[in-house]
Amino acid sequence: MKKLFPILFLFISSIGFTQNTLIPDANFEQALINLGLDTAPINGSVPTANIDTLSVLNIDNKSISNLAGIEDFTALTSLSCWNNLITSLVLTQNTALTYLDCSSNQISSLDITQNTLLDTLACAANLLNNLNVTQNSNLTGLFCSQNQLSSLDLTQNTGLNSLNCSSNSLSNIDITQNTVLNNLVCNHNNLSYLDLTLNTTLNWLFCNSTQLINLDLSQNPVLTNLYCHDNPLECINLKNGNNINLLNFSASNNPNLTCVEVDNIQWSIANWLAIDDTLSYQDSCYAACANPIGINELQQPTLSIYPNPTSSELTIETEESITKIEIIDITGKTIKTITPSLNRINVTELPEGVYFIRIISEENIITHKFIKQ
Repeated sequence: MKKLFPILFLFISSIGFTQNTLIPDANFEQALINLGLDTAPINGSVPTANIDTLSVLNIDNKSISNLAGIEDFTALTSLSCWNNLITSLVLTQNTALTYLDCSSNQISSLDITQNTLLDTLACAANLLNNLNVTQNSNLTGLFCSQNQLSSLDLTQNTGLNSLNCSSNSLSNIDITQNTVLNNLVCNHNNLSYLDLTLNTTLNWLFCNSTQLINLDLSQNPVLTNLYCHDNPLECINLKNGNNINLLNFSASNNPNLTCVEVDNIQWSIANWLAIDDTLSYQDSCYAACANPIGINELQQPTLSIYPNPTSSELTIETEESITKIEIIDITGKTIKTITPSLNRINVTELPEGVYFIRIISEENIITHKFIKQ
């Protein structure tokens, strides 16, 4: 009987030494074989000792559909598995992860609440309709575009530097807590309002193809790239003291946008060309950027201008006491100043085109677009 104990001890030791991790996906195992972490032939498992100390795993574009077994990669700090066929990803045991790229898969649910060390998360082009990042306070980069997200809570991600949440179904996004945000891409959403007043380090902004009406960038003094085309925008306040460093500005196809408030009108005319013909640069948009109604405030019953278009005269009807009227061309240049004695303005001498009439009263300054035929 005593002779059996050494044999039993060796048998138990052998079992411990050869502990395996099940890898049911053949393509996953083949990727591990290619990396020298397993040996052929494919048998549905890999020695756990080969993987439990691995810190970086890159298995991109391998046609993997099941990542079961990843839970034994307990030392992983970086996992990249983009462009596969993965439908489910369980990472609750991979608590050392700081980098995760699982983009371009078919993932409908992603639990990263246990991955509190995550610095970068890329999960774009999946089927996510919910993403909880409230436990990931170390995030500096979040790239979750091309999903089905209708909400996104970023209040706990105060160190976030880059955010791409484009092509989702977001109607609101609160980034007032993300005060070190440098790059924001939120285009192709349903956003009607975007508060950027506390994002003073913002450098890149892509917000085209949303539902934005008003865009106040007066508190973003280091902005260098702005793309806000294809919106129902009525006003943009770009008077932030940094216009000469705004290298790229695109605001075309904003049919309701007539005024952009800028640092220097002539400089903007010369350097920013991706705009609609109806838009003008001005040094003040007269509270339009503080009021989402903006230039359309003339729809109030206290003031009307007609006919519009006109070939000769404009008639102004208002209850306010007008002190001065200015005619402004599309470049923002004031070409005519009038001290009115009547409520009719002769514009016969103006060439055909789009103009603005600025009506200054004792109470208000109101601007309205008109067309000279």
